[in-house]
Amino acid sequence: AVDELGELAQRLNGMADQVQTLLTTSQALAVVEERNRLARDLHDSVKQQVFATAMQLAAARALITTNPSAAEQRLVEAQNLVSQAQLELTGLIGELRPAALGDQGLVAALATLGAEWSHRTDIAFDLHAQGEQATPLAIEQTLFRVAQEALANIARHSGAAHAVVQLTWESALLKLTIQDDGHGFDATANGKGVGLHSIVERVEALGGLAAISSTSSGTRIAIQVPLPPLPAPSPSEGVEN
Repeated sequence: AVDELGELAQRLNGMADQVQTLLTTSQALAVVEERNRLARDLHDSVKQQVFATAMQLAAARALITTNPSAAEQRLVEAQNLVSQAQLELTGLIGELRPAALGDQGLVAALATLGAEWSHRTDIAFDLHAQGEQATPLAIEQTLFRVAQEALANIARHSGAAHAVVQLTWESALLKLTIQDDGHGFDATANGKGVGLHSIVERVEALGGLAAISSTSSGTRIAIQVPLPPLPAPSPSEGVEN
């Protein structure tokens, strides 16, 4: 048990370094909303788990000589909490890495995001794209962040086994749909508590619409954003000599 306490202490020290890295990075973020979201996620997940871990370790320390079996159970619970916190930290750190949208485009960036997210969470992920066309970088960046936020919510709150992201380009609209098969929530409740408010704000800032529906069989986020008109062909295009 003493060795396990030492191992957990080392892991907690490593997590403390990660938390400091996250907080330092968050201070450098240009958008206040991103800082607030990161702070909220750290508070709602990692901070609570680290606090619970500390309580379990304190209980184990008190029991280690008088009731070793009970102390062992406390250590097992603490170890599980540490693993959960490490998973959350890995996800948050991954979200801070800038997406190379300018290099690979929205579809490829979402494919990479989804593959990493699925590997980390053990939730199946599928991406479908139709009619891909050149899209302003500001729109791509916003929709990437929306998908990132939605997937984080699915992992933390839904209990889903599968998530599907669909992108469809039309002549004047780009549609993004994110669907999961989780247990759902009350989409009409005030203060939904799953980070959906920021998704709506991001989309509305682009002049778009976001509709969120949820039942006991899953949640669906349907977004549409207006696209600027495609440039008109030059007079010489399509003319044969």
